[in-house]
Amino acid sequence: MRILTLTNMYPTGEDPTFGTFVADQVTALRQDPRVESCDVLYINGRSSNRLNYFGGAARLRRALSRRPTDVVHAHGLLEGLNSLIQAAKRRARGYRTNRNFIAMIYLIVGKLNAGPAIA
Repeated sequence: MRILTLTNMYPTGEDPTFGTFVADQVTALRQDPRVESCDVLYINGRSSNRLNYFGGAARLRRALSRRPTDVVHAHGLLEGLNSLIQAAKRRARGYRTNRNFIAMIYLIVGKLNAGPAIA
């Protein structure tokens, strides 16, 4: 099983105690013989630049396209982002391209209006 842990809480050089419980979970997963890999995608949500979350969404997309993942394990505020992406996935059934799926994600996450409803 390939797992990607998506978190905004993870120990760093500046704060080695921040998010240690996430690091402990990742260590435990990596030691499990059923887990082929457990990668971490850390998005720094503590910085003053809240645009890190948008950059994190792009990094998530690149990570998932480079390496297939069986499970995305999200922590913190990112759980909400993950649920929105899953909602987009449900709504995007029948779309023929990844471009349309990504457009649906942007519409949902960005809370954009797709236009007037057609009756």
